[in-house]
Amino acid sequence: MEETSTPATTGIPKGKCHRLVQQKLSRYWALPDQIPPEPNSIKPFRFMDLPLPIRQQIYRLVVEFEPGEFVTLNYVPESAVRTVHWMINNPDELSPPEDEEEYQQGIYEDFTGEPDYIPSLFSVSRTVRNEVRAIYFSESVIAVSQSLYGGLRVLEEAGPLAWRELRTLVVRLQPCHCIAPMCTINGWPAEGGAYEWGTETDFFDNQTLYTRGQSHHNRCLKMNNLHDQNAIAQWERICAGLAAHAQPDRLQIFLACSVPGTELAKRIVQPLYSLPRLKNVAISFGAKTNEGLGAFAESTVRELLETPGQPKHNTPFRFLDLPAELQVKILEYTPLANLPYVRMALDGPVTTAMTPSWTDCCTTRFGPGRILITDGRDETSWPRGDMSRQVFCKFQMAAYSQACQRYPMPCSWFTVSRQFGEVAQQVFYSKANFVVQGWSERWLTPIFPSTDADEARCAPRCFRTFLRTLGFGAVRRIRTLNLNFPPIGSTYLTPESESWAMWLETLDILEAVADLPRLQLTVSFMRYGYPPDADGLDWTRIDQMTLDYDRKMLEAFKQIFEPMKRLRGLKSLFIYLSYPWRRHLDHVRRANEQMLERSVMGQAYDSKKRGKPDSNYWIIPGINDLGDQ
Repeated sequence: MEETSTPATTGIPKGKCHRLVQQKLSRYWALPDQIPPEPNSIKPFRFMDLPLPIRQQIYRLVVEFEPGEFVTLNYVPESAVRTVHWMINNPDELSPPEDEEEYQQGIYEDFTGEPDYIPSLFSVSRTVRNEVRAIYFSESVIAVSQSLYGGLRVLEEAGPLAWRELRTLVVRLQPCHCIAPMCTINGWPAEGGAYEWGTETDFFDNQTLYTRGQSHHNRCLKMNNLHDQNAIAQWERICAGLAAHAQPDRLQIFLACSVPGTELAKRIVQPLYSLPRLKNVAISFGAKTNEGLGAFAESTVRELLETPGQPKHNTPFRFLDLPAELQVKILEYTPLANLPYVRMALDGPVTTAMTPSWTDCCTTRFGPGRILITDGRDETSWPRGDMSRQVFCKFQMAAYSQACQRYPMPCSWFTVSRQFGEVAQQVFYSKANFVVQGWSERWLTPIFPSTDADEARCAPRCFRTFLRTLGFGAVRRIRTLNLNFPPIGSTYLTPESESWAMWLETLDILEAVADLPRLQLTVSFMRYGYPPDADGLDWTRIDQMTLDYDRKMLEAFKQIFEPMKRLRGLKSLFIYLSYPWRRHLDHVRRANEQMLERSVMGQAYDSKKRGKPDSNYWIIPGINDLGDQ
């Protein structure tokens, strides 16, 4: 009798082998949390097991991502860059040779829509791709332009995830006459890599004052143009996608376009009304002022940002029946009391060579000279940079934005009624920081110091004009006044010059009219250009690097401040000198400042105890902290 036995290799009855193999495979490919723990075993690391906030931080480190970065989706692939340079270097050839045919593929193909460091993570997995795109679209200032590479298609094809995560979107609907696959106003991409239109200056260049005269390049949108019709249709589809996926009170839209009239403007803004409630919106209809388009832009923005269900009070509020002290307190919560700078500039254009480029953007005529109100260095309400400010400035463009913090002189507040105007002027003049800029563009040329008689008296003329323009009643209410001299030489403001008489007249007005015990006066002298290198060496000004020249400059400063002794009753006096400008002599300059302050205010005066800042922004406009220079 034969004995049956199980196979010696497995010890399992016949018919059970297949199940054993399946068990081994399942165990091999099992997820880590499905594997039975073994003694002293270390669980393998899996990136996806990390919490989402940690993974997001790793993504930011890998792609060197900076929140708030201005990113243009109209990304030019490297293959297109090579083709463009081949066309430039071979202008007589109609097409590249066969061995370079692959370069042509980049002109209309191989387009991804994102900078090259982003797609490297997109191929890892769908989860990683979605998480990176969420960061990319939610924390960047996303910009797209009709005239750049890919047009509006890049945003239209971004999909629901991008539309849902968008926080700040900048759209430019402005066609140009370029027939190339990308706008060439700023030159062709640089050789050796993909060109990213990564700055606001490049993106908005055609929309700003700087290219306003290039009518041969820019043009308005046209209803009978097939290309423009397609672009407007793409914009409508983008808004439809945003309406379906964007979240309320989270999306900011900055729309810059160029239209001939309100009919086309209405069609462009109509899709915005279908969007969820926007956090902020700004609209520009053209690169020059137009009263009709500007008013339409303002009404559209106000309607889009209006909170639904706001109660409308028909009963007038009897403000003037309140006690005078309470009236002042209420107006201190209005823009009258929250304007950082009221700046007076010379007649004519204000230079942008050494001042922030937006300071001459919004101005209004108010007597001789130009008085403007600006928000200084605050840029929190804008995507980034100065160029965006100019595009949506209602005083310079056919545009409107509630974030634009430039105002004309608030004369409308002063003319409501005599009683209300008195209270409004009291609040405005007592709370505003008045800055009188006493230089013009020729002071910033390499010729130093200027010998032009008109230039020599520009600062005293500005000071005198400012005080006369405001009127003595307004000067009496001023509490903070900054008088800014241009870069000066050792022979500036000599007693026999006409400018000296203007300077004395300025001091006479302050002595006779200003409320000195309540006035904080700052007198500063602009430095000539930016500070030299770390060692304080600048061989183009070698004649000014001597102790003898420093002594001459100190005598010039003493001469300027000698007549100011009549203002000894001032609440505070802060002086900022421009010499000696070498770094290792900073202590000498500060000692000279203190000596001049005490010559006016008395030997017991200490400006530090009165709150004098270490540096003055207006010595070198655009540099926030001179201590770092």
